[in-house]
Amino acid sequence: AEEAAAAATEEAQSARQVAALVSADAAAEIAATKQRLAQAQAASAAASAAKANAVARCRRVEIATGPPRHWDCVVTASSSASALVATPPNQGLVRLSAQSDPCVWSVLRRMLKTDGTLLGVGRDVRPSRPYSELQLRSAWRIEQPAAWARYRGAGEQVGAEMSQLPSAHKHERGIERVMTREGAAKLPGSLQANVRERVLLHGTTPNSLLSILSNGMNERFSGTRAGTAFGEGLYFAEDAGKCDQYVAPTSKMSDELRQMLYGGPPPPGDLCYLLVCRVVLGQHARTQQQISQGAVEMDTGRPVFPHNIRRELAAIPGVSPPLHYHSLVVELGRSVTRYREFVLFHSERVYPEYLIAYQRV
Repeated sequence: AEEAAAAATEEAQSARQVAALVSADAAAEIAATKQRLAQAQAASAAASAAKANAVARCRRVEIATGPPRHWDCVVTASSSASALVATPPNQGLVRLSAQSDPCVWSVLRRMLKTDGTLLGVGRDVRPSRPYSELQLRSAWRIEQPAAWARYRGAGEQVGAEMSQLPSAHKHERGIERVMTREGAAKLPGSLQANVRERVLLHGTTPNSLLSILSNGMNERFSGTRAGTAFGEGLYFAEDAGKCDQYVAPTSKMSDELRQMLYGGPPPPGDLCYLLVCRVVLGQHARTQQQISQGAVEMDTGRPVFPHNIRRELAAIPGVSPPLHYHSLVVELGRSVTRYREFVLFHSERVYPEYLIAYQRV
C-alpha cells in the first residue's frame, strides 16, 4: 500500500510538472504572439505616420512651389513642374502702374533711390551726360510658374542643407541689414527666413533682357558684360546705384522685346532696365578681396574658392559631410569702397520677380 501511495504521489508530481511545463510553454507562446502583434501594430503605425508625413511634406512642397496668390495668372493644374500651365507668350509679364498697383509702384520707386553724387562714377560706368537721379517709368511683375517652382524647389534643398548645419556655423552677419529689406517687407508675398531669402537688384540691357525673360538668368554667361572679380556667378546689389553701372540707356530694342514689354512704342527717351529679384542666400561667405588678391573668408580666414575653381564656393569648414557656402557677400573694404555686392553661383536660387524701366535725370 505504501509503495502504491508513493507511486501515485510521484505520478501526480510528474503530472504537475508536465502541466507546469505545458503552461509555461503556452504562456511563452502567448507572450511571443502578443509581442509579434505589438511589433506589427507599431510597424503599421510607423508606416501610417511616414505616409502621413510624406503626404504633408508633399502638400507643403506643393504650397511652396505653387504660384503666389497675388499673381494675376490663373493656374488650374497641379503645382508640380510637369503639370504647370505654359508661360504666356508675353513671358508672364504683368504691366503695373501707379493707379492699379500703388503700393508695389511706390516700393519699386523707392528702390531706385540712391546717392546721386555717386551716379555716373566708377570704372564700370559707360560715358553719358551728367545725372543725379533714377526715375521709374514702367514696371512689370514676372509671373512664370515653372521658373517659380524651380526656384522654390532650390530653396527647399538649401533649407534641408541649412537644417544640417550646427548652430555654431549659422550666422546672418552682413545680411541682416540689407538695404532693400524695408521695401521687400511691403511687397506681396513673404520672404523665407530659414533660407535667408532676400530681395536684391540686378542691372541689365535690352540685349540680355529678352534672354532672361525667355530662359531665366544663367551664371554660365558670367563675365560677358562685366568682370568676374569675385567669381563666375550672378552679381546683385542692394543699391540701385551699383546696378546703374551696368545698364545701357537706349530707346532701341528688338521688335520682339518691344512687343513683349509695351505692345507698341515704348515711352519716349532712353530707358534703363533693372530686375528686382528674390534670392536664396542660405549660409553665405564674406570677403573684402578679389580673386586676384587671394580672396579669403572674413570670419574664418580660409580661401573663399576651392583650389582653382571659380564657379563654386568652398565647403563650410568643420561640417561633415561637406556642405558648400550658398552665396558670397562682398563687404566694403579693400576692393569695394561704395557698394556691397552679392554673388550667387546657381541660377535656380534666383527668381526675377519685377522688371523696372527707369530714366536717368
